[in-house]
Amino acid sequence: MRDLSEEVRNETIKKTIEELINKPFDIFKHPLHKSMIIQINNTQYECN
Repeated sequence: MRDLSEEVRNETIKKTIEELINKPFDIFKHPLHKSMIIQINNTQYECN
């Protein structure tokens, strides 16, 4: 991700987060919560 331009990186992050949000899940299966941490640049991270 570090090699990508800011625009491409932002689109990739946006797409990944949208896929995670829209992914169907089974409410009877545990754990219900999953976390993902994305390194945006050398000093910034985004967690969902």
